[in-house]
Amino acid sequence: PLRVVVPVLQATVKEVVVVVLVSLLSATALMPRVLVIGFGSVGRKLLQILTQKRECLSPWGGIPALTKLARQISIVGITTRSRGSLINQTDGVDLDGALAHFGPQNPDHSSIITSEEAVEKLEYDILVELSTLEIKTKGFPAIAYVENALQKGSHVVSA
Repeated sequence: PLRVVVPVLQATVKEVVVVVLVSLLSATALMPRVLVIGFGSVGRKLLQILTQKRECLSPWGGIPALTKLARQISIVGITTRSRGSLINQTDGVDLDGALAHFGPQNPDHSSIITSEEAVEKLEYDILVELSTLEIKTKGFPAIAYVENALQKGSHVVSA
């Protein structure tokens, strides 16, 4: 698996998206499945770029395959600590719906599955770990998510 860590203080959302897409280039799945942990500013911007701004991806890094990949990504889950999760392993989470309504009114909403359970139980090719880190917990639980995903053979992008 590709191991990429983008320093949070230096990463722009655009850089996180490019790292996610470039990591997909090495994934073998025809429709790469992505699990997103965290839905704050970076997570929301990632989904906005993948839905509303796909046309801006084509000039990035001169890699035309990025635009094609952005259209093929299936976000199988988005989990948060406080607002529950959106899970849809069959068709992928409706990204426009996730941006509009993340709560119980969204048909993909689940208040049952936690981030930890999603990392362990869902099938995905890439984990995008964007949860809030606290110094007092020394990077946990984010580190555990990354370790579990790598043990499963998944690619990981963390910012």
